[in-house]
Amino acid sequence: MKRREEEILEIIHENPLISQKDIAAILNITRSSVGVHINNLTKKGKIIGRGYVLSKTDKIVVLGGANIDFLGKPDEELIKDDSNIGKINLSIGGSARNIAENLVRLGIETELITAIGNDSNGDLIKNHCRKVGLRLSNANFFDGETTSTFLGLKEQNGDLLYTVSDMSIMDLLTPSVIAQKKSDIEHSELIIMDTNLPQETIEYIASNFSHKRILVDPVSVKKAVKLERIWKHIYYIQPNLKELEAMTNINADNAESLEKAVNILLEGGITHVLVTLGYKGAYYATKGEHFYVKAPKVEIVDPIGWIQAYFAGVAYGMYYDLSTKDSIDFGRFASALTLESTETISPWLNTNEIEERIKADE
Repeated sequence: MKRREEEILEIIHENPLISQKDIAAILNITRSSVGVHINNLTKKGKIIGRGYVLSKTDKIVVLGGANIDFLGKPDEELIKDDSNIGKINLSIGGSARNIAENLVRLGIETELITAIGNDSNGDLIKNHCRKVGLRLSNANFFDGETTSTFLGLKEQNGDLLYTVSDMSIMDLLTPSVIAQKKSDIEHSELIIMDTNLPQETIEYIASNFSHKRILVDPVSVKKAVKLERIWKHIYYIQPNLKELEAMTNINADNAESLEKAVNILLEGGITHVLVTLGYKGAYYATKGEHFYVKAPKVEIVDPIGWIQAYFAGVAYGMYYDLSTKDSIDFGRFASALTLESTETISPWLNTNEIEERIKADE
């Protein structure tokens, strides 16, 4: 779709009864231009019949964090209590937002439900999401609030050393706010959420949409514990080793204890578990099936963002009902493409490239 068509769809999504005249006023274009765009959208099947009834094509809804990332990397080894020369980069981030953009790049219609301030950083996120085709409704914006910010300090080799995040705006995503988006969530093929959401909101989503497949990114050790009461509603979870240990109180430092910890999640009701183990690959488990997944061979350029790419690749496979192996392969090669990029979201991420790498690995 053209960008103007996407903007019109977003306006209609917010107010299905809006007139063409009002749409024209919002976009500062002529009413006749709006009519042409709506006619094109109808031909494409995005609008059905009169009254601007939107097509119910299944999509993926992602709920959670969106923020501006400031990442600093020194040119040489860090020196404490000194001004270290290096580079500071600004990028669009947030676990949920990163997963959502990866899904869009894989060709899946995706909507992000998050909390963003009506400030300059919020404008950066809004403009970027619309540029890449990620649906982001006006309901995500909150006047007088500060957009989430993530500050990270890398070591010389690129690994994150220290991080600080200010995501207090996420507290505004209360169950009552999410309830306003119930129709959108209901018409999704998959629901993905991260633990940047308030705990009461996480539990609201789990209890009200338990009939849907809910996929969860635990995000961090401290936030993973928010999931304790909803394990039975989780279809897929992707913790790293430390998050797994926090959720199960098991020191998973060997194969036996790793399996024991994962079994605790399965016995608690989670259907699919994939533990990312960095350069060691991953460990997948569901009831009746456990196996290790090798890490793809890759020349690492930057380690930021690969976890969310892995998650999105697996979600892609689940969306299209691929086999477990194929879904995980999509995840690990999506992560490889991200590791090879200087960007948090690889600009080369696409299904054709992933499929070629899967074939070459067979």
